[in-house]
Amino acid sequence: MQRTTDTRSAPMRRYPFIAFLFPFLVCLAFSPVRADDGEGKCESSDVQFPADRAYREKTCRGERLEKEGRYGEAAEAYQAALDMDLFEVPNFELLPRLALMHHMAGDEAQARETLEEAKLALQVMAGAVVCYGSDGTTEFHLKERSGARLPDSPLTEKVMNRMCGAMYEGTYGNYTSLEGLLADAKLVEEYYSVEGEVSPGDRGR
Repeated sequence: MQRTTDTRSAPMRRYPFIAFLFPFLVCLAFSPVRADDGEGKCESSDVQFPADRAYREKTCRGERLEKEGRYGEAAEAYQAALDMDLFEVPNFELLPRLALMHHMAGDEAQARETLEEAKLALQVMAGAVVCYGSDGTTEFHLKERSGARLPDSPLTEKVMNRMCGAMYEGTYGNYTSLEGLLADAKLVEEYYSVEGEVSPGDRGR
């Protein structure tokens, strides 16, 4: 009588260590990405998009340079992260930190300009200022909730490019949980903390 072999389980019988390693490999494959900028790990808790490796690497490099007091280089690293296109999310969270780096590097004009961009971006995030299209085209403008259109300027142009788009519609100022509200509140708190450093006395203007 010819002997038959069950080939389905042969790999596990021949290489029993595969069965032991398999759960570990699955966990490794789906674990969060940890970026390494070549000079150590970065585990910052306030980077909201760690799954984007390139974004995280640039941010980690900026944090390292900031801790070393190399503020101009840190600003360059944060700017590089802010210039990236993130998947279905607006890229604006590092603006207050970028403003602070310009301030620490002694570039007050750039610090104030970046702070203004951060403030307007946060107003869009909160729903106080909204993006709206022009006759169904991809051209956007900004307007207040009252309906008053903000004058076109280099500032509004930058914020529109950063914050406006069909994929973001319905997300600004539309909270479905207290956790979401708290996360955005922390961004506003960071902005005001930086504003207090860069422009003392300007709060509320």
